[in-house]
Amino acid sequence: MPPNQNSQNRSEQIDPASLEQRRAARVDETVINTIRERTGVTVGPVWAGTVRASILAGRTVANPAAYIARAIRDEQDPRGRFLPPSSNGHAPANLRDMCRLHTQQQPCPVCADLARDAGMEAS
Repeated sequence: MPPNQNSQNRSEQIDPASLEQRRAARVDETVINTIRERTGVTVGPVWAGTVRASILAGRTVANPAAYIARAIRDEQDPRGRFLPPSSNGHAPANLRDMCRLHTQQQPCPVCADLARDAGMEAS
């Protein structure tokens, strides 16, 4: 098989959703590392996704990892803004109203769809 045809077949097999998930995972790793650097606390990947969504807030930026790392490093109160709610009930104001599973504003449309499919009310 000619080299061009082989590379073309590989490019046709790339799933855009999978590619986007890999990009998001790389950005989330930057979130985890930068929060750890600033606070000494390691957050999980789900919370990192919540922070990523909160900082980007629908913006399209050329380099999301660099943009987010800068936002975390420049934050005066990174513990208050970027750490998950603690047992004392404190939640950062900008993340308090977000679905922790799907990083959507409440009410979460994904949770609502899943609940509707299951024949239940969304919480």
